[in-house]
Amino acid sequence: MSPAEYGTVVHLLCEALVKKAPKEKAINFAISHLIKPPLSLKEKLEAIYDFLNEKFPQLQNGKAEVDVKHYADYTFYSGRIDILLETENGIEIWDIKTGFFKESLFQHYREQLYFYKKILEAAGKKVSSMKLLYVDEKRIIEVE
Repeated sequence: MSPAEYGTVVHLLCEALVKKAPKEKAINFAISHLIKPPLSLKEKLEAIYDFLNEKFPQLQNGKAEVDVKHYADYTFYSGRIDILLETENGIEIWDIKTGFFKESLFQHYREQLYFYKKILEAAGKKVSSMKLLYVDEKRIIEVE
């Protein structure tokens, strides 16, 4: 399985979790588009699901794969937020990453989150936090 396919599967798993799918249904949804999923994949997805469900149960109050759009100064801006969570303090933007943190990619990911923040704020929304969630590493990075 390619890294891109794995990333898609993990994003589908997270989408199912946010939509309150039980673990087995979430995993089946995530791997349903693969012709022959590797045997080790199901176990890995179970671990990711359990980690997210235990450490971040609030994600099930969020929205997954949220399209955001804004038009200004003759320019159309759009993006897709992995998980958007509305809280009392404002909106949290969660970006799901597979693999491990790499300093060389951090600035790009930071700019991506700020782009989403700009679109939401242009729509009158308050963004309270932006997070990179590395599911394989079980690590969360708050982006300032």
